[in-house]
Amino acid sequence: MSQRHVARKVSIAIALGVIAVLATAGFAYRTVERVRIGSEEFDRALLYNNVLLDTTPAPGTLSDAYLLNIGLLDATPAEIEETVKLLGLSEDAYNASIANWTRELQEEGGADANAALALLDELTEPANEFWRLSNEVVVPAAQSGDVGLALETVFGPLRESFTQHHEVGDRILTELVAASERQEARTTDYIEHQRNVAIVVVACVCLALVLAGVWLRIRIKRAPVQTSVPQEVNDEQHDKQLVDAIAR
Repeated sequence: MSQRHVARKVSIAIALGVIAVLATAGFAYRTVERVRIGSEEFDRALLYNNVLLDTTPAPGTLSDAYLLNIGLLDATPAEIEETVKLLGLSEDAYNASIANWTRELQEEGGADANAALALLDELTEPANEFWRLSNEVVVPAAQSGDVGLALETVFGPLRESFTQHHEVGDRILTELVAASERQEARTTDYIEHQRNVAIVVVACVCLALVLAGVWLRIRIKRAPVQTSVPQEVNDEQHDKQLVDAIAR
């Protein structure tokens, strides 16, 4: 096997290595670009979730419960009992939602999470008052037929508690939107940084492979080779001599 043939094989191996590295890096880059924040794939993944959020009353609000209380004012006895069951489910869902997000924010930690936790704490007083009035005043009044007391409570203190809770909820929404935008910016910066690091690493690997190929070709060309190989020296022995010469 001639030096030229060996050099050609080395060049092909190096070229294939560079192509493999570039192909892998290109595939990874394309994948990250397709699923990064703000990309088409990312927006598509959030589409149905956003539709659900916009069309379904959130359990962490009291809107559904307040409407149910209003419905008690002119409901039949059967409707009242059904509404009472729905109010129980609404209260359970509310408490579970607040407990869940309180736990999630506590685990997250940080300035944004602590600010949201402080606002969640402000929901406690109006929420507790709302459920107390609903369970202890409005429902018993509706069940006993005291529509006047139920009406006075629903559009008086119950509405005040609901309004106060809603105002705090608006502040939470504003805070969380701002926190989400800050987190999105941090995540985007991190992805950009990691992508730049990956580009540098790929470039270094490719350069190292190319330099290794150049170095091997130079060693092969400088290796001492007999101009006339005796008949008794076969190709395998000749290759061994060439490898030994490169190793030196």
